[in-house]
Amino acid sequence: LSSERIEALERIGFEWTRPKTGRKPDDTLWWKRFHELEEYKGEHGDCNVPINYETNRPLAKWVMNQRAEYTRFMEDNPNRSPAISADRIELLNSIGFEWRLRERPEWDEMYDELVVFKQTHGNTLVPMTPSLRPIINTACSLDGSI
Repeated sequence: LSSERIEALERIGFEWTRPKTGRKPDDTLWWKRFHELEEYKGEHGDCNVPINYETNRPLAKWVMNQRAEYTRFMEDNPNRSPAISADRIELLNSIGFEWRLRERPEWDEMYDELVVFKQTHGNTLVPMTPSLRPIINTACSLDGSI
């Protein structure tokens, strides 16, 4: 809404929150997706909607966006305002929402695996197979070198 429209609505005493729910009118879509996520969890046992979920692509995108907004929220960057509130985070937590699906292995753990790989193979030329890729990614994550 433009500032003129907001001012016009406020002049007539427009209520921005609904007394029964406390929700703002622009929260309708967020609540719709939240309830869809609850249904998804009821059917699948978790809130991990795949990005290619054909049954409800908007829900898949929404879940991905919630994770991105959570990351912004946690960064606490004054130049970027997250579109997710602590209340919404709490609501998502209450239904078992996982904010990070793939935890990155700690650098030290991957370093230890690289040491074992070198002892076994005599080098640090880890093949680019999916099971060994975290070793390479972790080893090179800081500056592109081991």
